Amino acid sequence: MARTTCILCPVDFSEFSRHALDTAVRLARENGRRIVALHVFAQWPAVDVVPSLADNTPPKSPLEDENREALLRHLRQFVKAYAKEPVTIDPLVVDAPDVHLEIVAQAEAIHAELIVIGSHGRSGFRRLLLGSIAEQVLRMARCPVIVVPRNAMQLDTARARAFSRILCPVDISCDAIAALCHATRLARRVRGSVTVVHVIDIPAALYEMPGFDIATYRRDAVAKSRNRLSELIPEHTARALDVVVAEGKPDQEILRVAAERDLDLIVMGVSARRAVDLAVFGSTTHRVLRGASCPVLTVRHEERAS
Repeated sequence: MARTTCILCPVDFSEFSRHALDTAVRLARENGRRIVALHVFAQWPAVDVVPSLADNTPPKSPLEDENREALLRHLRQFVKAYAKEPVTIDPLVVDAPDVHLEIVAQAEAIHAELIVIGSHGRSGFRRLLLGSIAEQVLRMARCPVIVVPRNAMQLDTARARAFSRILCPVDISCDAIAALCHATRLARRVRGSVTVVHVIDIPAALYEMPGFDIATYRRDAVAKSRNRLSELIPEHTARALDVVVAEGKPDQEILRVAAERDLDLIVMGVSARRAVDLAVFGSTTHRVLRGASCPVLTVRHEERAS
């Protein structure tokens, strides 16, 4: 028997998970997938300090049946707003010590083809200590993940039918090319369009170098980037793309193009990186997540073959 697939949408009853569930419903409406609305009850109390610095409060006991039923009723009420939608939403309540690990485990267990999750946009010291559940999920999940950022606005009803205008940043890597393949598949499904943006980050020191011909350098850099893109992107795919080569900081240019063109979705490739590395230095993907005003879909290189 062929396995069935679905969309997993973690819910914490906040406005952020409401926007995520809105997005999941839009997608399920398009492709006929069912949605599993998952609430993970954390067994450890939430603290705003490093665990080793917290008090010695023992972990909470496993979720008792009556509390589980209460949460399940609350979750059913949360999804009741979509009762008239032509989609199936199955509520699921579980308890676990690590919310992000349980989300990833549940995605594997139900064969989710996609995770749609809202981001609270935590930043600064609190993010360094706690991290973001959404960002931890996208690093660990094998399936694609759509993160609905804090800044994301609800689309008007005229555009709520599909993600028809897609932006895909390409940095000449396997991850980016995998994301482009995914973006073009999505666009074909809804007869949409894909804008590809490649960003050239020219060191500021070159502008200040006496006698340096920065105009020629920029022109050559753009030409070289376009040639490399033409080598990597199949010709039949390239004909359907709007390719933009921009100059500046990658995350800033990605966000600028997405905002100026009023795009529906950003599709980006991701690599697994160490948590400390990401927490301290960040990455283009994570900076885009925190600044985007539209959902961001992340795709691993392995998804290229799926």
